[in-house]
Amino acid sequence: MVNTTHYMSEVYENWNITTHSWYKPGFSLPQILNTAAELAQNVMSNDRNTSSLGGQSLVALLIPSPIAYVADWDMRYALHFLEHLNYTVPDLHFLYYGGGALIRFENLVPNPHKDLFPLGEEYGVWTAGTPVVRRIREIPRRLVNPRCGADMYATAAGPNEMAQYVRAGAINFYRIMPNYFFGSTSLRYLRITPVSAASFIVCSSRTIPLPYRKDSADQTEQGCGQTAATNGYSLDLSELCVGYTRIEECPPLYISVQAQQFIGGSELSCTNAACESPNELQFLVYVRGLVCNAAAKFSATLTMILTLVLALVQISFIRFSNYNHSHFKIQK
Repeated sequence: MVNTTHYMSEVYENWNITTHSWYKPGFSLPQILNTAAELAQNVMSNDRNTSSLGGQSLVALLIPSPIAYVADWDMRYALHFLEHLNYTVPDLHFLYYGGGALIRFENLVPNPHKDLFPLGEEYGVWTAGTPVVRRIREIPRRLVNPRCGADMYATAAGPNEMAQYVRAGAINFYRIMPNYFFGSTSLRYLRITPVSAASFIVCSSRTIPLPYRKDSADQTEQGCGQTAATNGYSLDLSELCVGYTRIEECPPLYISVQAQQFIGGSELSCTNAACESPNELQFLVYVRGLVCNAAAKFSATLTMILTLVLALVQISFIRFSNYNHSHFKIQK
């Protein structure tokens, strides 16, 4: 109904009783998942067209009503569909924010303890909404091989580079899924290079989704290094899946880039349109040798079958967003 907007007023202009009545009542989980997959594929196709490494989280937030019913055959379809989707759209993360017994969705999310959120009249807006926003912020930004596109196939390999921004003293968290580095090869690496006159701490881990250096000390099961004012910091990605025979067994690579805390005012003058505030610092993310690996090349059909259903009584609303810092973008 509202594919792209930066203003709440446009949401209410396009989503009202009249437009709501155009959609067939009911809750169809297969149709919702197909819609989410199509939107994610559009993002991946745009990555290929713009040679973008991503740099934003990919989150699908589903808000089913308390009485939204999922039939057994729909659940079986959903589980099979998501199994295939993990290979072809590996960065898409689902969250459920709804009423009733949320246990009915526990098999549809990576972590039921973190990805299911209650919504009901007994909860205040702040009480119910804050954990959801916090969880969305925890989903790392994706780093991908833009050559893969929506079909997870590339005809050529090569390097790619992307500019990123982070506030002084803040941290950007990233994730590379094993689909992009499965299999051993030489000269596969990632490099963080400062553009602003500041240094950055780069941490990585295979088990900690949000690795970072705290009080000059590294967490267990992570490694950290620091860039100089002009020199970058590199991570070897050549043999990250050695010993694993299947993609789903090989863990992602989690990365963080932490900006220097104290910087002179003359260095804090970011005027680039991508900067959210003047106190942001710029760095470059460079990757080389990433691949496109969809395991057995499942032929799951991820195209949308029907339009996303929104019911008058059984409201099922999906927000699909590329998340960047503390604001949301709904990208078509």
